[in-house]
Amino acid sequence: MSNLVELIENEEYIDIGDTRAIDYYDAVDWGLEPESYTRDIPIGVHNLKLMFKTWGKKNSLNCFFKDINTNKKYRITVFSSYKIPYQYKARDNNIDFSESGNLGNIYQITTKNNPKGYSIMISVNLLNTI
Repeated sequence: MSNLVELIENEEYIDIGDTRAIDYYDAVDWGLEPESYTRDIPIGVHNLKLMFKTWGKKNSLNCFFKDINTNKKYRITVFSSYKIPYQYKARDNNIDFSESGNLGNIYQITTKNNPKGYSIMISVNLLNTI
């Protein structure tokens, strides 16, 4: 399992150790360009590589993915529930994205829009680990 943040494709990495996610401002300082990742993800099934994660506001975790087929960059926010605190999962409760060591993993993610129009993960399956 990897906890290396990829800075330049296949060339340079930052080891974040046992950290579950990094601070958003660290992502900016390291040149990861979190703002280049769109929140508008087409509804459907996508094969996505987890590039890095940042802590958000209000018990949230921002997951930054790259589509392995199109190289498009997506940002999906997952939330911790009061029923299951400190775990940040899709609606199917299958995978906790806050765990350390999952950077670089490839997931099959099914998305839809919530009532406010934001993309949310409905189901997640691990396809490949790095």
